Amino acid sequence: MQTEQAERIERAWAELASIPRLEPRQIIVRSRSMLGREGWVAVLFVGGRLAVAVPEHALVARVEDALSEVPLIGMTAEAVISALPSVEVLGPAALFYLPGTGKLEQEPNVVRAARAELDAFRRALSELDLDESGLRDVDSDVFAVRDDTSAPVAMCGYRRWPAHIAHVCIGTAPDHRRLGAGRRVARAAIADAIGNGLLPQWRAKPDPSKALARSLGLEEWGFQMSLRLAD
Repeated sequence: MQTEQAERIERAWAELASIPRLEPRQIIVRSRSMLGREGWVAVLFVGGRLAVAVPEHALVARVEDALSEVPLIGMTAEAVISALPSVEVLGPAALFYLPGTGKLEQEPNVVRAARAELDAFRRALSELDLDESGLRDVDSDVFAVRDDTSAPVAMCGYRRWPAHIAHVCIGTAPDHRRLGAGRRVARAAIADAIGNGLLPQWRAKPDPSKALARSLGLEEWGFQMSLRLAD
């Protein structure tokens, strides 16, 4: 990844965490944090740097001791989970970004969708698929690919986060997956975000979503998760 892009990602996450910069290892006390769920231990590993937000000072020493033996080089979410026994884990989600600041070419046969189309598309998805897509929270223009009956089969947009991040939100109808429609709308939304001076971010848990991110030229840059620790 280009140095300029790597620095931009780290600056963005430092802003989200309300800290001056990301250190190699740091623990901050925040009951609410953009790093993860409120009241939980939130873990961010990005660009080889580990930031952990704990909801109270009493947890600092425990978390610090547990994670001190987990090496930064090649750190995995599984290693963190093993070091911090938890009763519940939200995530982990892999974080993907473009390796540089170049623009993407637009895909053919992709259109900007009307809000009514987005509403109908969301209603057609299962609750699980809708949750994974992020389309409930999209606040940008939404791009769509339509089938022969003009019905949308894939939609993608993004939610504007602080720190000029465009958090990509995408959904594809189950019977049109792995046929290229998701890739086309994703390229359009990412190109739109870049054109608006934003940093596209792709967060993925399922393997197909990770594979789609890689097919778009995005690189895995770390992970994010929240832990509710065991007593």
